[in-house]
Amino acid sequence: MKKLNLHATRVFLELISRIKDQHVRLESDGHLPLILRRLYQLGGGVPQPVLYSLSHLNNQDDEPMRDPEMCFLVWDLRSKPSDSIKFVTIRPAIYQNDVVGIIEFSTCFEPWGVEDYDWDLVHKHCLLANTWLDNIRQQGFL
Repeated sequence: MKKLNLHATRVFLELISRIKDQHVRLESDGHLPLILRRLYQLGGGVPQPVLYSLSHLNNQDDEPMRDPEMCFLVWDLRSKPSDSIKFVTIRPAIYQNDVVGIIEFSTCFEPWGVEDYDWDLVHKHCLLANTWLDNIRQQGFL
């Protein structure tokens, strides 16, 4: 698996549609806040992907902790939002969980854009992200 499945892609697109001023904070009773940020558009290549961060934030000893955070590359080739989502590719790039001390880069970045992928980690991160995004939907964030 090299990108999110269609269901997870729909959920992610719905999340990013709620971004105002580069970020959005979503709340759902009984769950950690969900923060989505548009980080930047990468250079190099056509089309140029946009990098987003999705995280649950937790405080531990007055320090903010990502529990977890995933960064995603989004290539959106639609000419308008109503076009088919088959023209959208969303690929996890980074997974981090401060609580357990994990950071995994499935994408190697260079100043001009994406350099390379660790395809085994991309696959692992896609499976995790598909499940997480389904949970986000079921937990009432959308």
